[in-house]
Amino acid sequence: MTAVPRRPRVALYIRASRAVPGPPSPDGEAREAQALRLDSFCAERGWPVVALYAEPGGAGRQRPELERLRHDAREGRFELVAVASLEALADSLVGLIRLLDELSRMGVGLVSLAENIESATAEGRAMFRLVGVLADLESTLARERALRGGQPARRRGTRSGGAIGRPRRRLDCVRALELRRQGLSYRRISQRMGVPLTTLYAKLRAYEDRTVVSGIGQQTVHESLRS
Repeated sequence: MTAVPRRPRVALYIRASRAVPGPPSPDGEAREAQALRLDSFCAERGWPVVALYAEPGGAGRQRPELERLRHDAREGRFELVAVASLEALADSLVGLIRLLDELSRMGVGLVSLAENIESATAEGRAMFRLVGVLADLESTLARERALRGGQPARRRGTRSGGAIGRPRRRLDCVRALELRRQGLSYRRISQRMGVPLTTLYAKLRAYEDRTVVSGIGQQTVHESLRS
């Protein structure tokens, strides 16, 4: 990633986590407390704070302020993001890796007070390099999973892997002939068995040429078709 300047322009990102029992932790701090700690941290180092992104209370998966931060990062409005804890940035390890890799590719560094991470240090740069490796690995694994999932579909000619077109209905010719002997018309039989009339004719004609099945002889088939 691009080296962070000695006096980087800093963006503060804060998000209050859900309350947990016990004494307050950096992860569970209220937004105001997080902002004060981060602002004090930057002031001690002489870093100018140029933007504050504070998620509204109760924000879940929708992170409007995080999206605004990403947009401003692409615009080059700051060189460093400061958070009270990495937990504020993402709710999952995969999400955190992707976000950190995105910031790194835009030349934006990161400071997290709870984890004592600072991308301007050698340890911080090493962490960002590791994040890049993990992001590449996750992307490669995702592509491999997609390819493995698509193999049955390519063999069968569909995205889902299912056969093309409507599933074929199997006709029980013995049952059809039994209904015919009971006096039902071919049209009624086709309706009852859920097959087109032309299919019924074709299947029974083909059945006529086969050997005796289920006790119904060839002679019986001929008689049923002629009737």
